[in-house]
Amino acid sequence: MHWSKELSGRIDAFLKRCYRYGFASEIEHVDVLFDRACVDLFHKIRCSEHDILPLVINQCYDMRHRPHSYVLPQCNSNFYK
Repeated sequence: MHWSKELSGRIDAFLKRCYRYGFASEIEHVDVLFDRACVDLFHKIRCSEHDILPLVINQCYDMRHRPHSYVLPQCNSNFYK
């Protein structure tokens, strides 16, 4: 996520206070927590019993390797208003 260094520093200071007062067992940084949450969420979506990302593509372009082969469905904004 893109946020300012000031906000990141404030959240990190809060997490350090949580550790100092015994609410956390280790000092965590907000960037590490956010990255871990994103990876966990994506893993749960990929391994879900429900077809959240049902479209799979098989394209052979000479580009960088993608960690998955899913495509998000097209959204018609008029439908969701």
